[in-house]
Amino acid sequence: MAHIVPWAKVREHTFENMIVLCPNCHTRFDRGEIDRLSMLEYKAQLKRISRTGADEKTRSERVRILETHGAFQTVIEIWWREIYSVSLAYLDLEETQSTIEETRSTYVEEFRHRAEEARALLEDFTRSGSTDMARAAEEVIDAMQQWADAAIEGIWPSSHIDAYTYYEDDVDRPLSSLQSCVYEYLGIGREDFSPSIQQGRD
Repeated sequence: MAHIVPWAKVREHTFENMIVLCPNCHTRFDRGEIDRLSMLEYKAQLKRISRTGADEKTRSERVRILETHGAFQTVIEIWWREIYSVSLAYLDLEETQSTIEETRSTYVEEFRHRAEEARALLEDFTRSGSTDMARAAEEVIDAMQQWADAAIEGIWPSSHIDAYTYYEDDVDRPLSSLQSCVYEYLGIGREDFSPSIQQGRD
């Protein structure tokens, strides 16, 4: 969840100024790689989607998918930051073995909890009837589990890939795929959005 106009300036949480972003876009927005005007245009496009001439049932379904996608992105972003934090702890040579073990035990439960949250939201994607969207969401979860297992080996041993270390970039691909599936399901063309929103990490 990001403030379009920085929190330091507005000092309040308002719907008009808040937007849910995938971890990749959130990082790029914080770095200034995505400008605020483009972000405002992007949100305006999302709001216009809910005002289409579709019947009420279809409109409710579209809103539900948008909400599910936003909630899913939020869970993945929190999980992303947790994996990154534990990875840094393992790289810190000043950390004692006891501190590392404490960090590990804390985050093992957190990682499992995030996986459960994400899979609960996966059911909403599945109920939409779009197999592509559900499959893309599941690929995101699988990629996150593989990254988590690479950070703390043994959480999900079945997902571990020998001689290969998962990194955050490996999660970007399924996240982008999910976003494309959501856009397609909602009938949104990528040309409807500012190009700066759609560019990948440089």
